[in-house]
Amino acid sequence: MEQERRFGKRESVRMRARLRTPAGRSYDVLVQDISDGGCRIEKPEYEMAPERFTLRFSDGRPDRQAEVVWQKGNLIGAEFADVAATAMPVHRMSPEVHKMSLGDLRRIAGRA
Repeated sequence: MEQERRFGKRESVRMRARLRTPAGRSYDVLVQDISDGGCRIEKPEYEMAPERFTLRFSDGRPDRQAEVVWQKGNLIGAEFADVAATAMPVHRMSPEVHKMSLGDLRRIAGRA
């Protein structure tokens, strides 16, 4: 079984969009589902999928830069470029947490 790598909940939409290549060529695609991190697209069989592209959605959503993550026949799994850098949560120490040295910990434990 394949491991789920999607960040965020997937929404089934089946909406039209326009895929624009970096070279300026564009063609219509069908967005089958979308999440905060990416989407699944159905492209015409005769079109080549570029590694990176821009999607213009028919429902007025803002254009998104995307990158192909997988491709199976005429289906493409794409990750939105602006999510790639922020998808992994950043763990920061909360203000009340203080770093301590090993010596400090040993003194607290009574083993100094």
